[in-house]
Amino acid sequence: MTLLNDFSPDFIIISAGFDAAVQDPLADIELESEDFYWATVEILKIAQIHCKGRVVSVLEGGYNLNAIASAAVQHIKALLTIDTQETSVEEAIKQLAATTISSETNSDSPPLPPLRLSICTNRKSKSGTGATVKPIILKERTVNELLRIGSQKLKFSASKTSTASGQVVTDEILKAMKNDTLVLFS
Repeated sequence: MTLLNDFSPDFIIISAGFDAAVQDPLADIELESEDFYWATVEILKIAQIHCKGRVVSVLEGGYNLNAIASAAVQHIKALLTIDTQETSVEEAIKQLAATTISSETNSDSPPLPPLRLSICTNRKSKSGTGATVKPIILKERTVNELLRIGSQKLKFSASKTSTASGQVVTDEILKAMKNDTLVLFS
């Protein structure tokens, strides 16, 4: 951090990758999630001193989904608590969600077109067969709408949805999905 202080930046861009996490299979650096919080806070302190807090952060990745999730939460928590007040992870997520929702509701972008999906469950059907696959159309790209329509079609009350690769489906993921994507209900 001394070099960054000596440089006295006009703004700071953070490329936040998490492959240095202890759970990551490739890197041998072994940082804990809290280390990402600490590093982000230290960078933000320097940004407050030298560049009026001007920071851009780009989330990147890593090679272990659990490590990425945990480290990203700590990084975002630090970004949301720039004034160094202590905030719980849950509160940081609520603040981020509120920011995202307000930016989406103020958007002038046109509504997304309906989305055609294939939904599937491994729950046995009445005929005794394994997986059940049904097509659906989502007019609103929200998880609530997906669960509502999917549960009606599959006649199964699901509590979790995921992509074929195992990623939990969120509203943001639905907005980015292409037609004919397979969604698993469990």
